[in-house]
Amino acid sequence: MVSDGKTILYSGHKRWHMHGVGMMLSKEATSALIGWKPVNDRIITTRFLSQHAKTTIVQVYAPTEDAVETKKDAFYNQLQDVINEVPRHDVTVLCGDFNAQISANQQGLEHVIGPYGTGCHITNNGECLLLFCNTNGLCIGNTFFTHKQIHKKTWCGPNGLTNNKIDYVCVSRRWRSALQDTHKQVKPQISTDFYKYATGKTIL
Repeated sequence: MVSDGKTILYSGHKRWHMHGVGMMLSKEATSALIGWKPVNDRIITTRFLSQHAKTTIVQVYAPTEDAVETKKDAFYNQLQDVINEVPRHDVTVLCGDFNAQISANQQGLEHVIGPYGTGCHITNNGECLLLFCNTNGLCIGNTFFTHKQIHKKTWCGPNGLTNNKIDYVCVSRRWRSALQDTHKQVKPQISTDFYKYATGKTIL
């Protein structure tokens, strides 16, 4: 749908809007849009014309940390199928709510994460994300830039005291140098757990 000059793409249940993922595109992004695919209520893909290569963006909403392993496995298996379909010469951007925490420990994963992870430890979902990125030649862009904590943490718990980073922007390793920055835009809270944006300034 189109609202206030922005195009909104949505993938999820047609009637009950529980879960679901979406993208909001500017007029410029809309004009560059080649196509999009609503995979399910956790994955949506879009493909754009860009300067040096076409760009495929995969937006996700991963199961929570306490979800059963079969649900997590099903999500990552589906996500792998989606990544396998991305044309090999495209710039691949994988982003969204992974419900994962990763630390700044780069040992053996220097090509996947940078030195600016925010978690005190790596959660099970964090391990799943790291393994997936490592397998698919992706690096986690958020961890390569230093920012104030207010620009890093993307989730606030119900008590208002617990803050974590659970949203990530991952990019093809060969295009890492094109990613200039990624951080949360600080906005007023609305009727959601936390009003969050990930801004990836890229030269593509």
